[in-house]
Amino acid sequence: ELVLNDKRPDKAGSQILRDVLASPGDDTLLLIRCSKLDRRKDWNSAWVKALDEVGAVIEVWPVEGAGLRNWLQDRLASRGLSASEDALALLIERSEGNLLAAAQEVDKLTLLVEDGQVGPEDVQQAVGDSSRYSPFDLTEATAQGNAQRVLHIIQTLRAEGVEPPVLLWALSRDIRILDGMLSGGPPPRLPPQRVRAMQAQAQRLNPQHLKAAQASAIRADQCVKGMAKGDPWQYITSLALRLAGHPLPRSMER
Repeated sequence: ELVLNDKRPDKAGSQILRDVLASPGDDTLLLIRCSKLDRRKDWNSAWVKALDEVGAVIEVWPVEGAGLRNWLQDRLASRGLSASEDALALLIERSEGNLLAAAQEVDKLTLLVEDGQVGPEDVQQAVGDSSRYSPFDLTEATAQGNAQRVLHIIQTLRAEGVEPPVLLWALSRDIRILDGMLSGGPPPRLPPQRVRAMQAQAQRLNPQHLKAAQASAIRADQCVKGMAKGDPWQYITSLALRLAGHPLPRSMER
């Protein structure tokens, strides 16, 4: 199993992969996992073409937003269940980013709910918090201006043991990109959908708001490095909410 994530093989690595794919072993299965393949660069690369010739390239798209809601409704219906809007919203919140866990929780509800009607109290009682997020989910939520989702993602990442510097890096990177957008710099090298979301975010955040966010990031960095007192998570939460366009009151802000 070769896990590339966002990385791509260099020239030497690409040649090694092509050599392996040129004479695949009968008793060996090579599984390569990576982030989304770029239509222009990755699909035209030699190693992807070699892989596609002898094996299969399977694109697995995340189920999010309205797609996740529809998926859960269909899954519940296939088990003879229907859920109220509140129950469905709670189920989405507790299983977002973890489709396997969502399927397992629906199966659990099948055993626990007798009349087929799933209410929020049933979800509260039966479903644990199995949501899975990455730091990039946090920056996506800040770009969307969704304060409630920002808080839930931070809480989940903290519970999973993600270190504050990782989140601070992701948020600081967005600050630099937003600063470039507001100052008329070159467009960032990001997927078009991400660029559009950040352009809308830049329009919501005027230069003064962004300057305050930069100051918050500096304070958070000092706290993370032990150069200032305070809880790094409080600073990061305050920074994320500010980037989402929902800053805390000055008396509460860190």
